[in-house]
Amino acid sequence: MLRLSTRMRGIGSYKDPLSYFGGGGLAEARRLCAAVSRDPEGYFRPDRAASFRNRDDAPPVRKGALEIRDTWFDSPVPSTRPANDRVQLRLYRHDDGRATDRVVLFHHPIYQDKWRSWEWVLAPLIRRIPVAFMAAPNHYGRRERDEFPGEWSMNANPYTLLQAMRQWCWDHQASSNLLVSDGLQPAAVAGFSVGAFQTTLLASLGGMDLPLISLASTSRYAYGIIHGVIGRRILRAMNQAGVSPAILEEMADALQLERYAHNLRGREVLMIRGLFDRVDPPPSLQRLEEAMRPARVLRLPTGHGTLLFHRRVVMDEVLLFLEDLGIV
Repeated sequence: MLRLSTRMRGIGSYKDPLSYFGGGGLAEARRLCAAVSRDPEGYFRPDRAASFRNRDDAPPVRKGALEIRDTWFDSPVPSTRPANDRVQLRLYRHDDGRATDRVVLFHHPIYQDKWRSWEWVLAPLIRRIPVAFMAAPNHYGRRERDEFPGEWSMNANPYTLLQAMRQWCWDHQASSNLLVSDGLQPAAVAGFSVGAFQTTLLASLGGMDLPLISLASTSRYAYGIIHGVIGRRILRAMNQAGVSPAILEEMADALQLERYAHNLRGREVLMIRGLFDRVDPPPSLQRLEEAMRPARVLRLPTGHGTLLFHRRVVMDEVLLFLEDLGIV
């Protein structure tokens, strides 16, 4: 289902795989990836004072009992791609919500450009507490019209994903600071798929100490691309650019979440995953769970995106987790 959906939306159509590399080509990209691998904490972890300059707020929009407010600001670590460097943060508040001075931040999966589907997924949570939804680098309005969502995150050059993840971490911190300036205290962070990877990476490297909700997280980028169900088109583009599976594993060395996740042991972490997830297939997620030893785990007899077919069960577990922590 996931492969069909991405194919129908034109995702994975890399017309010129070499265009994702800088002037130094593959050799330069390999050197840059090696530098990240030597010091992932220094590369990914943001300054707690990350700025949200040139803020612009749209008037709130009402959808029945739901209020939606969009805010834009400049990314604190610009990529030099203007559309991508304007961060969009969407805040959802429900009239029935009891926790009005706290907020949960949510980070979405790869290849996203539609708000409505995630409004539906998160609706039970939004009814209880404000939720801030940040558009990740290269997604939603942070891309050019001729680019598919996430194209400049996952493509023939693995270094572009490292860059996107770093920018994502810094934009998350800037978003948190913006919310605090508005009188909202971030109380937990949730993510789905690559969004869960990003939040877990940030927390594991000491960049965040909030309770963490990990939904369908991935763990090892290279392994998932080589052996998972969504990697075929990316692998084809990489091959055309000279990135063999062995070179991919070398370049994506820093993107092995299980390497850092042991730092989360003893922390308030909820992990929900499908037992038949083929995006980052076995044994990746078992190894991630063993490394992290989350406080709570829910394993469902489903796959990756199909975890959302169990939305009620998933959101009930999320709300129970937050209730037990006194957040909602």
